[in-house]
Formats: sequence, C-alpha cells, structure tokens
Amino acid sequence: MRVTHMRWAVPLVAMGLLAGCGSTQPEPNAQDADSGQPASVTNSASASTPAANSSPATSGTKSATAASTAGSNTTPPSPTPKAAVPDAGTGRTSPVNIPGADSDRTGRVVRYTIEIEGGLEEAAGDFPAQAHRILTDKRGWETKDGVHFVAVSPEQRAKGEQADIRIMFASPTHVDRMCAPMRTNGRLSCHKNGKVMINAWRWVNGAETYGNDLDNYRIYLVSHEVGHSLGHSHAGCPGNGRPAPVMLQQTLRLSGCRPSPWPVTGS
Repeated sequence: MRVTHMRWAVPLVAMGLLAGCGSTQPEPNAQDADSGQPASVTNSASASTPAANSSPATSGTKSATAASTAGSNTTPPSPTPKAAVPDAGTGRTSPVNIPGADSDRTGRVVRYTIEIEGGLEEAAGDFPAQAHRILTDKRGWETKDGVHFVAVSPEQRAKGEQADIRIMFASPTHVDRMCAPMRTNGRLSCHKNGKVMINAWRWVNGAETYGNDLDNYRIYLVSHEVGHSLGHSHAGCPGNGRPAPVMLQQTLRLSGCRPSPWPVTGS
C-alpha cells in the first residue's frame, strides 16, 4: 500500500502546484493597453513589436505581456479626475455613425465600427469623430502598416456586414468584464478578440505620464489599442530621451522615453 501511495503522490502534488500558480500564458487574443497582466501572470517579460502588415486580431495575435518593471497586476497612479464618469452603464454597446469620410489611401482593408455603451453617451462626447481622425491621420497606422480603415455604419451592421475590429467606448465595469482575465482594475483599457475596449474613465481623465496633455494622450490610447488589433505587441523604450514607441505601455511608464502618441514614431 505504501508503494501505491507514493506512485500517486507526485502527480497529485504536481497538479496542485499547477492549479495554485495558474497558467503562465494569457488568454489568446487578449492584449491590454497598459497593465499587460492577465489574472494568472506576474512579472512577465516585455514582448517585441512584430513586423508591419501583421494580420488583424480576428485571425489571431500574439498574447500580450508586460515589462518586468510593471510588477504584478499594477494599476498606474491615477490623475485627479477631471469629470465624473459612470462606473457602469447598461453593459451593451451599439454602433454609432462615424463622422467624416474614409481616407483616400490604399492598402489592406480593415473594416471597423465605433460603439458606445448605453449610459455613456455624455461621457463619450465627440469620441467617434476623434477616433476617426486618429485612424485616418497620416501619422497613424494607415501609413505605418499600409492598411486602409473602412468605417462600417450602424445600417451596414444591421444588414449583417462584419467588422474586423470593434472600437468600444465603455464604462470601467464593462471594460473589466470584457477584458478578463486581464486585470484592468476599472482604470485601464484593452484589446481582446478584435474588440478595442476604451475605458471611459481613462479617456476623460488621461494619465500622469502625459500630464495635462489630454489630446495627445487620447491619440496614444486609441493608437495603442488599435495597434494590438493589427497584431502588434508591447515594445520597450529604445533609449533615454527618445520618442516612445506607441506600443510602449505609456500609461504605466515612459522608461526614459518622452511621450509620443503616434505609430509613426517621433511625430
């Protein structure tokens, strides 16, 4: 009986260790803006940015990881709130009309919607127009990756037309739920399975790394998350005083770089 007990003890102990520590791999296609930590991961190494013209997230992307200096599931210092943002909305997002025309650039077509969570309309303000301008700016991903963003209207969606990425303006509660197992802690945004989740609190209040420069921080926030949807992973700072790559987790830290919100570095 003692021999039998020992034969089973080692596998059971090993199984217990795995269950206690959790998997060291984040959920596929789950990539966040700035925490970089899935619920089961601590102190993972920073990933390098892939080559341009990667496939959209809907066809699969590398898992997000965090710089080792981020610590375990850390939330960055929060700026003084500039305006009240509902902690929760209806929990459902709906496509909205996107002001402005698509650019006249050519390239691999990436179809997208912009959606607003119910109850967040006031906080969103002109978010659809700003997001559209960011996507079509010559300093953005259209230039960097040779893609062409094509807006999908609510009417087109209602007729069954699909989008490669869905850019969602959502409450902290809804972002936390949709981004899980990533820990966004009510303050961070994420990308997961073709969904770009923009945290309303962060959009309204910005980040300490950008100080009072809310306009440029918003450019960074949209560009960073859309970058994940195009297949890009997190990047590190290339050197003190140099412009930060847009895939650097700039809400958490600048690591010696200076803020730089556009995919075309230094713009």
